[in-house]
Amino acid sequence: MRKAKRRLQWIIVTASLTMILLSSISLLQVYSQIRKKTHLTLLPETFTIASSQNITLTAKLTSNGQPLKGKQIVFTATLGSVNPNVAMTNEEGFALTVYIAPEISVRTAVTVTASFPGDLEYDGSMAFSQGIIEVGLPSLFISGASFAVPETVKDDVSSYKNAIPEDVLKLLPITLPSESFILATPEGLYLVFADRSDKGLAHVEGWKLPQDIDLAGMSMGVIVAKSVTFEKEGVLTTISEILANPDNYKFNLVKINANRRQVSILYDPDEPPYIEFPITVGYLVEKPVEPLDVLGMMLDKASDFAFKLDEQFIRGFLKDEENQSLWLFNFEYEYWYDAPTVTNGIIVPKDHLIFNLINQSMPLIGRFAGLDGKVVLYDVKTDITYEQVSSVIELKANSSKYFGKIVGITANCCGGYISIQEVFCKCTGQNIPVDARLEGLVAWNEVSVPPKREELLLSAGVSSFHQDQQFVNVIGVFELVGRVVSARQVSESLPEDVALVICWAEKVGEIDFEKLAQQVKDEIEGSVGELYWVLQDLYPWKMQPSIPYKVPSKVFSPKAPIFVETPQEIPEISVEMNFTINIAVATPEAPIKLNITNSLISNISITLKETAKNVTIFFEKLVEKPPDVPEPPGPVYAYHEISINIREEALKYANITFWVLKEWLETHNVAVESVVMLRYHAGEWANLQTRVISENTTHFKFIAETPGFSIFAIIPEFPSASIFTLLILTTMTTTALWKTKRKRPNLTTK
Repeated sequence: MRKAKRRLQWIIVTASLTMILLSSISLLQVYSQIRKKTHLTLLPETFTIASSQNITLTAKLTSNGQPLKGKQIVFTATLGSVNPNVAMTNEEGFALTVYIAPEISVRTAVTVTASFPGDLEYDGSMAFSQGIIEVGLPSLFISGASFAVPETVKDDVSSYKNAIPEDVLKLLPITLPSESFILATPEGLYLVFADRSDKGLAHVEGWKLPQDIDLAGMSMGVIVAKSVTFEKEGVLTTISEILANPDNYKFNLVKINANRRQVSILYDPDEPPYIEFPITVGYLVEKPVEPLDVLGMMLDKASDFAFKLDEQFIRGFLKDEENQSLWLFNFEYEYWYDAPTVTNGIIVPKDHLIFNLINQSMPLIGRFAGLDGKVVLYDVKTDITYEQVSSVIELKANSSKYFGKIVGITANCCGGYISIQEVFCKCTGQNIPVDARLEGLVAWNEVSVPPKREELLLSAGVSSFHQDQQFVNVIGVFELVGRVVSARQVSESLPEDVALVICWAEKVGEIDFEKLAQQVKDEIEGSVGELYWVLQDLYPWKMQPSIPYKVPSKVFSPKAPIFVETPQEIPEISVEMNFTINIAVATPEAPIKLNITNSLISNISITLKETAKNVTIFFEKLVEKPPDVPEPPGPVYAYHEISINIREEALKYANITFWVLKEWLETHNVAVESVVMLRYHAGEWANLQTRVISENTTHFKFIAETPGFSIFAIIPEFPSASIFTLLILTTMTTTALWKTKRKRPNLTTK
């Protein structure tokens, strides 16, 4: 009985437990059927990260498109760590964690998992983010000379920058900087992306990118700078020390007190892609022989600069001091000068790759950077040494004190700039790829009415600043630094006075020129107009230039045609070989009178029968007889050509005054009365009515009347001489060959 009772109890308990279990299962099935589904995302779905770096991952939990708030998200990673491991979703359903990559030595994959375990109301869900842990970019600290990226390769730099893979950019802890520069180190060249660029000794801390860049056919590494500094002040040394021990100074930043000679050239082709850049080259010398007349030499050699610019021109222009000079260069817009300076620069060996890059990326003028020497100074900061002067009046009152010195002065200025490139393009029709700017100013502080000569200072210089117009006017307050010289050193066509050859100029203020008294404006414009004449006298113009020049009262060796409005404005002309003059309007009442110096023909006088416009007269001293002209009947003292674009019938009267050396007459046993001027006309030589009018200790002066103009010869007349005698005398005085082909410009005015 007792066993049966116990068995019954177990049956009842078992049945009860079975009923409870069945009820629980049914209840769970019910809950399972009523719990809502969830959707979990983890962004980014993929990522690349460097070892030891971190990235923020964002999980979002939703149900039926609605965010779930206050739900627990668990984060795990197959490698590395996450923090926090558990996060609660916010009102928008987001939960954030930071994944931290471990230190690794090889590229490794990682999976980060976000999971929602679910609850009574919501089902659980999971999401994954797949990552790659890269070995980090190599960091480095490096120093070298910084150079601006050449204009011709900037597009290549932009293309490289845009092509950097996203995975590589993700390895950088900073945003890729927008600026860039070239870094030259003893080991080679680098392209550096940085927050700023400058010239100097650059100290760069950053990361090296895995892919090199090719610039102008040269491969170089690429650095992204975390920080960069630029040094510009060097350690004091001397030229002789550097030249004696060049290897000890390679890539050192040095400071040198020495005289500096330089030219600055702008490469500015007027054709696509219209890329311009300047280069300044020169050298430092401790003991210059004499000051270099850079302005006068430029005016004399402007044609060579435009058409024959090469290394020989640079060396010849600067008059290299051979072994005692240290050559230098930079890529700045500067002035041409010879002046004492304090120059800070980096010593770069001439065989360094930077010179290959410069030469390859800078057409025509890049080769000038390393002209001479085993090492070259890359100029990063220069200060011209000068003495400050308070005013123009003070300078001119003490001109003997300041003559030949470099001075600084702040003054009102009126003037203009002339582009050599635009002048020669206009004159020749050729494309000139290089340019330099001629600058002419009149400076003053206080002026009287009318102005006094000691209140105005002529200032002129040469720079490489860009200018697309033939002439640009400028007015304002300027700070000027320059050498005090005689105006006649600039050009003998200028009046005797003190002038300033500009080494540096900067506009620092404005003035209202129109408020000046008319007499003051007229005097200033007249003075600077004469300076313009000198600066534009570079080449034979085809028509009057758009430059507001004023022809000086005396012109020396003019290259450009002399344009005047009336015969009364014709200057005295000192001629080297030839000149051309154009008169806008000539009338019978005002004879055309040319007074010529440095020539056997000293005067030409022309009276017209009627008014004529655009009268052009060409004069040339001939070295010998033109080949298409027959021999004159006697020994020739001199040949000349004079032409005029007026028909002979319109000439009322014309005469030519000339000189003959007494010694020549004595040598050839010629009587003064027998001297005659011949004119070549209609295929033969014709005697002109000639007479002696005066003499001095060395010469006789004659005047000859002429019905027109062409080739002229001065000979002794031998009415009774035999043919044999004439032949001997002619042979004795005839020169060898016709050497130069003369050009007769066809001039018009605007």
